[in-house]
Amino acid sequence: MSESEIRVTVQGKRPGVPSVAIVITDGPSSSSSPAVVAEATLAHKAGITILAIATSPSVDLAELQLVSSAPRLVYHQWWSVMNFANLPEIQPLVSNTLCFPVYGTVQYASWSYN
Repeated sequence: MSESEIRVTVQGKRPGVPSVAIVITDGPSSSSSPAVVAEATLAHKAGITILAIATSPSVDLAELQLVSSAPRLVYHQWWSVMNFANLPEIQPLVSNTLCFPVYGTVQYASWSYN
């Protein structure tokens, strides 16, 4: 998201409704890592929660974690799967994070990551 896109998103925000962006990537960023992290930081400061998903081993996981919102816990704000076909494996976790954003209140005992 560019700074102007963030501004438009925040201006159009409905009261009481969380702003969430889901970033799905299959490779290294096309911009420099510091620029990507800076854009994500602007979104975080604007109150946008960012969930990040890697769909390839070529994704820079350190950058993915920095793009995601705090507290940046694996399986809560960022995930990694081998490819797009594996996205259904994490769908319950992403859904739970979106529906229950208060961390530590949702149990994932019925799901395991291989």
